[in-house]
Amino acid sequence: MPELTSLAKLSQLKDYLSDVNLVAYEEESRQGEKTTFEKALQKNYQSITIVIGPEGGFDESEIVKMKDYGFESCALGKRILRSETAPLYMLSVIGFSRELMSSWDL
Repeated sequence: MPELTSLAKLSQLKDYLSDVNLVAYEEESRQGEKTTFEKALQKNYQSITIVIGPEGGFDESEIVKMKDYGFESCALGKRILRSETAPLYMLSVIGFSRELMSSWDL
């Protein structure tokens, strides 16, 4: 069951670490990254933390700090999604991978 939190300061993200920790970063999309999100979802995990930034995205220094905390930056496909849309997209992908993917014969 997803748990939404209110806005958090960057330094507070250490309090939200899970088995898998992802931050959606638009620069990964621009650079053609395609596998981090997929590989993270293939891990055996009980909890996952996803971080979505503000409109306009994260500054590179913020991404470096989150990586220091243990987050992996990932792309969400070719499109840059709005802050309101990205969490729904990620939750849909997570739900599909956990509940439906194993029953598909791909």
